Amino acid sequence: SVTVLDPVKAVVQVDAATVEDRDKARAYIEKNYSNMLKLAETQDNKVTFEYGELYLRDFKQRLLEQAIATIRNRIDEFGVAEPSITA
Repeated sequence: SVTVLDPVKAVVQVDAATVEDRDKARAYIEKNYSNMLKLAETQDNKVTFEYGELYLRDFKQRLLEQAIATIRNRIDEFGVAEPSITA
């Protein structure tokens, strides 16, 4: 199972049935998601990952850009000339 331990710090934990399954999950995540997740801790049948700082920064920037684009599109529907939208 996968549990979010800390949504603010973006920490997730994988709880496997066996140590072998834990190691398989760890290897899979490190192989396929190393650009976003980094290993935080391995203990018993559990492995904990946290999102990397660069990934979180990029994610927040993309969210902000998407929000600005959405607001701009909605304002443009009303024909507002030269709207100034800043973050």
